[in-house]
Amino acid sequence: MKAVITGTTMNSNIYYHSASPAAKNIFFFPLCLGCFICGAEYKVERRSYDSFLLLHTKAGAGLVEHNGKLLHLRPGSLCVIDCYNPHKYHSLSSWEFSWIHFDGPLARPYFKLASPSGEPFANRSAPASVERILSQIIDPFSKGDRINEAQISRLITDLLTDGMLCGNEEEYTPDVIDDAIAYIAQNAPNPISLVKLADMASMSTFHFGRVFKKRTGFRPHEYIIRTRIDLAKVLLKTTHSRVRQIAHECGFGSEASFCTSFKKSTGQTPSSFRAE
Repeated sequence: MKAVITGTTMNSNIYYHSASPAAKNIFFFPLCLGCFICGAEYKVERRSYDSFLLLHTKAGAGLVEHNGKLLHLRPGSLCVIDCYNPHKYHSLSSWEFSWIHFDGPLARPYFKLASPSGEPFANRSAPASVERILSQIIDPFSKGDRINEAQISRLITDLLTDGMLCGNEEEYTPDVIDDAIAYIAQNAPNPISLVKLADMASMSTFHFGRVFKKRTGFRPHEYIIRTRIDLAKVLLKTTHSRVRQIAHECGFGSEASFCTSFKKSTGQTPSSFRAE
C-alpha cells in the first residue's frame, strides 16, 4: 500500500504483518516493512517502537542520531537500530531505502553480537546479497501473496547473517583498518577495547576481527601486544627505567605478563634484550 507519511513521495510503499503466535515464539518475523523515497523533510523520532529496524540505503543519504553521535547512511550501507530504545533518524536532502521492522526470540542476541554496545550498527558497504534478500522478503507483501512465515524467517536470518555478521570484506577500504592501526599506535599504553575498535569502523566485533586479520595478518589482540612489545623494545634500549615501569608504560597489567609476552615474541627476556 502507498505510504502516507510526511516526507515520503507517492512512490513509497509500506506493508504491515500480524505474526501468528507460533511465529512469535519460534521465528524472526516482520511487523511492517517497505520501500521509501523521501525528501528533506522526512524525519522519525520515537521513544520506543518494540522491534528492531533494518535500513538499507539505495540512494541519497540518511542520518541516525544516538547519544550525541551521528551515523551517516550512504548508498549501499546497512543499518540496524534497537527501536526498543529511543531512536531518531532523518533524510539528508533526499533518501531512498528499503526497511524492515522485525523481531523474534533471537533478534536481540543477533543485535548484541553485531553491536555489543547496543548502539545502532552500520555496515558501510553491505554485500550485494542484502538487496536481493530484501527484495525476496518484500515481494510477497507487495504482490499480496500468501505469506510463508517460515520462509520469511529464513530470509531474515540470511539477511542478518550476510549484512551484520559477515558482510563483504573486499568492499571495505583499507582506510578503515589503517585508522584502527593508527589508534592502536597512539593508545598502546592505555586499555584498548575490541568493541571500541569495531565501533570506530562501524563493524561488528566478529567482522572487524576477520577484516583486521586479513589486512594485517594478526588478530586485533595479537597486533596490540606486538605494538606494545615494539614500544617496550625502544624504552629498554633508550632509557634506564626498571622493567616493571616499562611494563606499566607499555600497557601491560603486570611485570609478569609483560615478561611472558616479551619472551614469547622475541625469544628473550627484557633484561637479556637490554643487555645485548
